[in-house]
Amino acid sequence: MATTIKIIIRDIKSKPGKGVLVLRIIRHRVVRKITTPYVLSIDEWSEKLQKTVCSKKTFPTRKKELEEIDEKLQQDVALLLNTANMLESRDDYSSQELVDYFHRLKEGQLFCAYIEQVVKETKGKAQFGTAESYMYAGGSFRKFLGGSDIRIDKINRELMKRYEKFLESEHKSQNTISCYMRSLRSLYNRALKDKVFIVDENMSKPFSDVFTGNAKIPKRATGMDEISRLMKLELKEDKRELNEGKNKAPKGGGSVKTAGAAKTVELAEAEKREQPLSLSMSCDMFLFCFFAQGMAFVDAANLKKENIRAGSIRYYRKKTNQQITVRLEDRMKVIIERYADPDSDYIFPVLRPYQDCGEWVKWKKSVTLLSVHNKNLAILGDMAGIEQHLTSYVARHSWTSIALEEGVSIAAISKV
Repeated sequence: MATTIKIIIRDIKSKPGKGVLVLRIIRHRVVRKITTPYVLSIDEWSEKLQKTVCSKKTFPTRKKELEEIDEKLQQDVALLLNTANMLESRDDYSSQELVDYFHRLKEGQLFCAYIEQVVKETKGKAQFGTAESYMYAGGSFRKFLGGSDIRIDKINRELMKRYEKFLESEHKSQNTISCYMRSLRSLYNRALKDKVFIVDENMSKPFSDVFTGNAKIPKRATGMDEISRLMKLELKEDKRELNEGKNKAPKGGGSVKTAGAAKTVELAEAEKREQPLSLSMSCDMFLFCFFAQGMAFVDAANLKKENIRAGSIRYYRKKTNQQITVRLEDRMKVIIERYADPDSDYIFPVLRPYQDCGEWVKWKKSVTLLSVHNKNLAILGDMAGIEQHLTSYVARHSWTSIALEEGVSIAAISKV
């Protein structure tokens, strides 16, 4: 069913002979009206022509004002028609929905506010990594804007080029700049797809001139000789100390305030039970991840006893949600046994204190602990005399590199 849009003039009771122009919308026989700010004399409007009219007595200044009103009315009607076509292409819609979309487009959707909305929605879908990327990119962009916001339809190539220069002035790496730009581009395209704003077809793509690729980085893989050195490291701390002297959850109630945010009782008590990520545990987890065909640290931290079946580990990668099956090697069994705890479902102690907390809390903790883990690995690398800067990613890249050298097919490696 077609939508009818017509401009009418409505008498103003307090001003005899005057009227206000109104956009009247009819859809499915339901009438909705949008009152404009334009007040005219009754004889200055032609309903038949759908435009203002002038008489011989109309002053030149008033004639110019009426011409400007006509131009703005044409823009409003065009926006309504474009919005109606957009809604029609998606599904059926009501006259009220058309009015609501019109007001939203007229006012303009603010980009940083839209990012905050998407971050909230993404967290609700447990897509924590994506939410975090969007949040950091949005925060950086708002900083560039001086703490203010900007309408999405005002974002252009010149603005994004200036933002890129801003990031360079903050000494951000090329890959960090690319990460921010790709996140903002994804959000911009999402807003465009969701019809949050309407863009002119002739408008250039705002991200076409900024860096969104991958800068070359130093080699992140290491060889079996270096892996052997880690295995032979004699650390002063006892690798079993983390299973001794477990603290019971303290009693108490209420909420605890930290950094301005309220914590649940469960989270507060879990943090009291948190055990330090020692050098020995980081060494064990690095080796475990390596022998587990380059398992990511976050996946190892989330491993549970239920993931081990019939001599194999089966789990879903947090990053891709792809199911992975890894044969359980003897060296992996030794490490698992070292941190065994009959009272917990988790293989490693990393997230054991947080097993009763929400997924967002566990994800945030795993990110925080990953930072500690990488600092530990840098120390371990120095202790073992490894020239390669050791990080959690090195375990994955090293396994891939060594597997290729041993003749494992690329197709088999790419599945991991």
